[in-house]
Amino acid sequence: MAQNILERMERLTAKEIMDVSPDIVSYNTCLNAWAKSSSEDALVMAERLVQHMKDQYSIVGNIDAKPDVITYNTLLTAYGRRSSRDEDALQRILEILADMEEQYNSGVDETMRPSAITYNNAINAFAKSTVAGKAKQAQMILESMKRSYDSGNLDAKPNLFAFTSVMNACAYTKGDQDETLEALKILWSTFNDLCDNASDYGGPNHVTYITLLKALRDLMPMSNERDEIIKKVFQRCIRDGEVNQKVLVILKSALPLDDFRLITGSDSISRDSIPADWRRNVHKRHKV
Repeated sequence: MAQNILERMERLTAKEIMDVSPDIVSYNTCLNAWAKSSSEDALVMAERLVQHMKDQYSIVGNIDAKPDVITYNTLLTAYGRRSSRDEDALQRILEILADMEEQYNSGVDETMRPSAITYNNAINAFAKSTVAGKAKQAQMILESMKRSYDSGNLDAKPNLFAFTSVMNACAYTKGDQDETLEALKILWSTFNDLCDNASDYGGPNHVTYITLLKALRDLMPMSNERDEIIKKVFQRCIRDGEVNQKVLVILKSALPLDDFRLITGSDSISRDSIPADWRRNVHKRHKV
């Protein structure tokens, strides 16, 4: 429907019947419809539309059709929706991101600056995927995000969502011992980076702790060492006031019941069993 309306607007304008030439909002609205579509040819149509926008701008001279950051962020979203098992989609995401960075960094088009949304979309696509090495790739995108911000691109400021998404990629890593060990290292590196730079990026919230506890439970072999690490993480979660029911659910599944009772003072996972001070920051908003 959106594509038909867009094409009709172009035909009416071309025949000078009515001046309803599509602008960037019109094109991006249509692109967003394709990004959300479940149609098998949605990606093909989305790519075709972006190329059409480029042609309208560079060949026809329609400055209102020039693709912008929203255009590429939307295209990233389209690929991200199909990236869980599609390595080609993930590769295309990296190509789109690299193209945006090149245009901005080279000065060819300074308006094409990747934003936090750009990087978050790319990181999240890898986090949701099942490809090997996804944790490392997500970490590399986060590092690119940090470099862009440090170089003066304030729109790319890393945030809690970016760090937690990298940790999520680690938590859902499946593979051999080498890959799970690498994911564990990336997990700690990312969490420590977030905590060390809390004043800039925002400290960990309950989602971060849920992700960290799940990752420790699933990536580390059962041992006293794992139990002690998990208990230390939970103590920090208490200190930060980020304990909610889901935190307790993960904690209970990760520890022997006696240890769970000892550290929580109960075997309950109900909200009423959580001391107010332990959950004082759970509902505070964090910028993503």
